[in-house]
Amino acid sequence: MKGSVIAFITGFCLCLASSVGAQGKFPLKPEDVKDANDPLADLTCRLAVMTPRVPSSFSGMPEGLTGQVSVFTVRLGPAAQLSPLLFAPSPPVKLYIDKDADKDFSDETPVSGTPVTLGADTIESQQFAGMKQRPGDALHVYDFGPVLIPVTTAGAKAELKFRVLAAVGDSGEHALLLRYDGVRGGEVRLGEHAYRVVVADANCDGRFDGTVSVPVSGPSFDAFGIDLNGDGAFDMNLQSGDIELMPLPKMLCLNDVYYGIQVAPDGSAIALEKVEPKLGTLEMATPGVELVVLCDCGYQRLGGGEGKWRLPAGVYMLLQIGLKATDQAGDTWTLTGHGGSKELQEFRIAENQTTSLPAVGPPFTSKADTASMGDTLLLSFSLAGKADEQYSPGAVKNGKQLPPPKFEIADESGKVVLADTFQYG
Repeated sequence: MKGSVIAFITGFCLCLASSVGAQGKFPLKPEDVKDANDPLADLTCRLAVMTPRVPSSFSGMPEGLTGQVSVFTVRLGPAAQLSPLLFAPSPPVKLYIDKDADKDFSDETPVSGTPVTLGADTIESQQFAGMKQRPGDALHVYDFGPVLIPVTTAGAKAELKFRVLAAVGDSGEHALLLRYDGVRGGEVRLGEHAYRVVVADANCDGRFDGTVSVPVSGPSFDAFGIDLNGDGAFDMNLQSGDIELMPLPKMLCLNDVYYGIQVAPDGSAIALEKVEPKLGTLEMATPGVELVVLCDCGYQRLGGGEGKWRLPAGVYMLLQIGLKATDQAGDTWTLTGHGGSKELQEFRIAENQTTSLPAVGPPFTSKADTASMGDTLLLSFSLAGKADEQYSPGAVKNGKQLPPPKFEIADESGKVVLADTFQYG
């Protein structure tokens, strides 16, 4: 779960240098995401690729189907319920949606697909670019236009409108791309500064007001972005500290002032109202450590302060640990890690009390693990700190990632039989 949390979970306490004296309600309008590299694209697209097959659990197939068909299941809604879709590419191309979730497509009305040609710079073509194709293979794409897919939210049923594109490769793969009109954007003014903001219906439940809670239980939250540096994008990089896209938080901390966030369920507006949360203290035994945590304020990056911070009371998840050191030449070295002892993974801060976290960092323990895949032997390298926290192999020097470490394998006599380099990722 932690991988998905880091990939996109969030809310967060922002600390801005600007003056903050405004609060109010600000309108939001629909926004179209056009760049596949935009982090918002992952919140509005659902892509599935598979070799044609029909799971044995689906017994009710429509009559008259010929050729190979594929059943796709997409997870939508805060409970991540499955929505099965049957793609039949043999002419006439059709899409069936199992709206009553009874694993029977024979009682569903099909939607017809229309052949389309995608431009090379479209988000759709970039999403399909990951399909495995042999040189010279063609990609045939069909547009099913807006289709209604059912979801259930808090016991109430609704139908969300998706644009569905299906692709068939000559190599035999099928892919289905669902695009959802689930992003709303606008501008908020805080003091003398205006910031572009967005909210996204990330859990696809038809609402935009799903705030994050810790401990995290499934994809029950929506997303929030604020362009702090004014570059027109929403940065999402835990290592650099550029965290502008996050799960929807309950509060923002702006220049030591906390604001409650309320988003209209239909995404038409966002409101900021000054609040005064109860505070406690977090203390880190190791000086000079930087932390990234997730709480009701969302992602919060903690550094400086001699390892002691005043924070809102509540439950926290520790997502990242950063160690920095400067050598005699003046070069700065950085290691990033996560996890470790139970205390380092989830902890609670109580009002007017101090929560202490154990010491991390050196002495380090390195370990090489092996795994067999047929006639291939995989080697992996890990680095653990004193609290069993795991660090990413390879340090960052002056902000640049160094090459991955090398390794050698020797026989009983000490002769090196293999020398190679680990790979990141």
